[in-house]
Amino acid sequence: MKYKPPKLMTFPKDEPITVEVLTKFMEKHKLEVARYEYLKNMYRGIMSIYDEPTKDPWKPDNRLAVNFTKYIVDTFTGYFNGIPVKKSHSDKEILTKLQEFDNLNDMEDEESELAKMACIYGRAFELLYQDEETRTNVIYNTPENIFMVYDDTIKQEPLFAVRYGYDDDYKLYGEVYTKETTYALNGTMGFYNMTEQAPNPFDDLPVVEFYFNEERMSIFESVISLVNAFNKAISEKANDVDYFSDQYLVFMGAEIDEEDAKNIKDNRLINYYDKNQNNQSGSASKV
Repeated sequence: MKYKPPKLMTFPKDEPITVEVLTKFMEKHKLEVARYEYLKNMYRGIMSIYDEPTKDPWKPDNRLAVNFTKYIVDTFTGYFNGIPVKKSHSDKEILTKLQEFDNLNDMEDEESELAKMACIYGRAFELLYQDEETRTNVIYNTPENIFMVYDDTIKQEPLFAVRYGYDDDYKLYGEVYTKETTYALNGTMGFYNMTEQAPNPFDDLPVVEFYFNEERMSIFESVISLVNAFNKAISEKANDVDYFSDQYLVFMGAEIDEEDAKNIKDNRLINYYDKNQNNQSGSASKV
């Protein structure tokens, strides 16, 4: 797969956000999803070596994958976030509220997952929302079903975010988050409605993007070709070992039964004999 890190999506801050505008950005996002899927599979150990052409049944066909990508992500995340972030405040009441917020949202796990996702995909998102008891909650989200659009000014500040998906009937659903309002999406792609759902209870956009570099590149994206080459090399080396370890049984001077020789390639057997020879005695040796 040829890698093209995603470009920052921008839109004029004073223009209205319409269904046509959302459809355009969703189409752009869909082009990025294939890349996110590939990066996720690399982390899970589903490598390109498994997509190599299948060899003939009698040939060794090892498919070995060393998951360097997972090692890179887990090691970096461990060093970066192995010790949870410590928070302090001179006001005990505010510190108590911070601790309650952390406990409610299990922030240690939240921060760890955000760091891991940013390593894998190059970016990750955190969504803020109010629960039934009007408590502020946060939840991490992969970039596979959410994206953010920035304004086209020199500051490129967050303008709006879209989180969407499809149900079992392939109907579109989701939300559009702006600084003022949250809109609901319902319908099918290209034929959906955007209806006002609720005012934004926060002072800013309730979606935060996390990333390690401006290019939004995965932490292992620059070495993917090396990982794939390594997997191919050790797989072929294992094939070579299998080739040399294969031994053929050679029958010389005597014809063996057709039933015994019908799977010569699978049984690694070679038969040499002279049809005109009357003496049917023969010899066998391994080579």
